[in-house]
Amino acid sequence: AIGQGLIGNVAATGSPVCIADVTVKDGFLRAAAASRNGLRGCFALPVKLEGQTEAVIEFFSPGVAQLDDEMLELLGFVGGQVARVLERERVIRSREALASSFESQVQGTVGMVAAAVSQMRGALDVLAESTDQTRKCSSGIDDATGRAISRIEDVADQMESLKDALAVVGTDASETVKITHDMGSQAREMRAGFAALQDRAADAEKMLASISAIAAQTKMLGLNASIEAARVGEAGKGFAIVAKEVKALAGQSASATEDIARWMSEILDAISKAGNDIEQIAVAMDNLQNRAEATATQADQQTETCVSVASCVDAAVADSRLVGDGVSEITAAIKHSEHVSSELGNAAHDLEKQGADLSVRVEGFVGKIRIA
Repeated sequence: AIGQGLIGNVAATGSPVCIADVTVKDGFLRAAAASRNGLRGCFALPVKLEGQTEAVIEFFSPGVAQLDDEMLELLGFVGGQVARVLERERVIRSREALASSFESQVQGTVGMVAAAVSQMRGALDVLAESTDQTRKCSSGIDDATGRAISRIEDVADQMESLKDALAVVGTDASETVKITHDMGSQAREMRAGFAALQDRAADAEKMLASISAIAAQTKMLGLNASIEAARVGEAGKGFAIVAKEVKALAGQSASATEDIARWMSEILDAISKAGNDIEQIAVAMDNLQNRAEATATQADQQTETCVSVASCVDAAVADSRLVGDGVSEITAAIKHSEHVSSELGNAAHDLEKQGADLSVRVEGFVGKIRIA
């Protein structure tokens, strides 16, 4: 224990000690053992390392020890050399531990770098596959966008042609409405004229009836005159001739009246038929006018629809062109991504190579430390 016996006192004080005869020294714990072994003189030297006593060296002799302070100091050099040996062993152990720790840490770092490089290569492979798929999709979108723009432009041209055609149809329909309106007005005027003509024909029938009655009365008058002329005799011959002429005239009048009545009946039938036809024509003109107006309205609506569709088509063309521009940007981004991926691949290769080189150098460095 520190402070007990020779060794404990030297360890506590850190100074060399000389005892002339240990067999008679008070406090020497091993006096009996020294006496049995024929030992008397003794001196002890501390072995110090970094100011701390690490060991104590004892020297015994059969005779009485007589050492002065100068000799003890000189012998202390021995303790210093032993301390150098301990110090070297400690340095070697520390260097070994440091080399092992350094090698472990560096090799661990190199391993982590290698694992990161492996993950980077895996990520680059996934990125390359994704880039290929993106390129294919981008190419498909570009082709589809081009076809869509071409078709939309064709639709726009057709819509423009349709709009022009509908404008012509609308103009024609408006002209048709005007013409049918005029024709309907004329048909209605003709219908009114034929109605008045039918009224006049009815008046003519009344006049014919009156003429027929006059002719019948005239015939009756001629017959009475003939009877009177026959009753008078020779004196009534001239009157008989007049009566005969009157009867003949009455017969001609009746015959003419019958012919006129027959003609008037035929004319009335024709007028009636013509009035009905004109009535149908007027109704047809009204229907045609309504249809023409509906056609004009529909043409206007279709024209507005075409204009709206044309606007939508123009917007669709603009949007498709924006999509095309976006696809171009995506293509440029893909090329940039491929360039970056290539640089990352080269960097990963260089990093892997440098990691292997570092591992070799570390092994050589640690080997040199251990050898030293």
